[in-house]
Amino acid sequence: MSSQVRIRRNKVKEKWKAGQAYSWVLLDLMSAQLVEMLGLVGFDAVMLEGEHAALDEGQILELVRAAEIANITPVIRLRSVNYEQIGRLLDIGIQGIHATHIRSKAEAEHLVKCATYPPSGERGFGRYSRANRFGLADEAAAMRDGNEAVALTIAIEDIQGAENIEEICTVEGIDSIVIGPSDLAASLGVPGDYSNPRLQETIQRIRAAIAKSRFAGIPLFAREKGIPSAAANLFIATAFGELLEGKRDFMSIAYQGIDGTGTKPRQN
Repeated sequence: MSSQVRIRRNKVKEKWKAGQAYSWVLLDLMSAQLVEMLGLVGFDAVMLEGEHAALDEGQILELVRAAEIANITPVIRLRSVNYEQIGRLLDIGIQGIHATHIRSKAEAEHLVKCATYPPSGERGFGRYSRANRFGLADEAAAMRDGNEAVALTIAIEDIQGAENIEEICTVEGIDSIVIGPSDLAASLGVPGDYSNPRLQETIQRIRAAIAKSRFAGIPLFAREKGIPSAAANLFIATAFGELLEGKRDFMSIAYQGIDGTGTKPRQN
């Protein structure tokens, strides 16, 4: 029986690797029902705010369950890369770790070690975890597919990361590298000044290094590819506005605001 049970595939990572369009949103309002709504109207992935929001693992579990119900890939943004925490989050069912403020090759390598099974990493195998179908998944297949089912992305947001970008780009196991302009500007001493020549020069230097590496192209969970971020915020605002007015078709009305077509939410 166990050989017939597969771990959950990472839909958005598969689309990204195939060069297909995908949609995602960074979620600041931690609501399981909202995660379900975003999945039902067509978003491919939701990034939970684990860096700035107050989240415990019980809350994360409920958000992951909601994501699975609506067939949307749950990813989380984290400031610190901690072996025990990342192992538990992946066992819960998180399918992507976005590590912010990566400053060195060693820090990027540490993320890979924490989040992948041997030989590439040191993640322990939780046989009876949710991710491994409570022991029903075949162990060899689960460990092989488990690495592929997790997206690992990092953000360069500090002077040190910019200075070490060439070395960081050599790390195997990372799926993509993005730039965090807000914190990078602050690190350079020009907070909020996005047109500052020093910031622009630093961003261009980081982009040039990425372009020369295997990370060339628009990366996974880059802001510029997160087109739905604006649309999702519009959806959230419209949906809750309609809900407060007591309209029963608020989801359909809100969805029309995303693409203007009036297309109904998809059926999973």
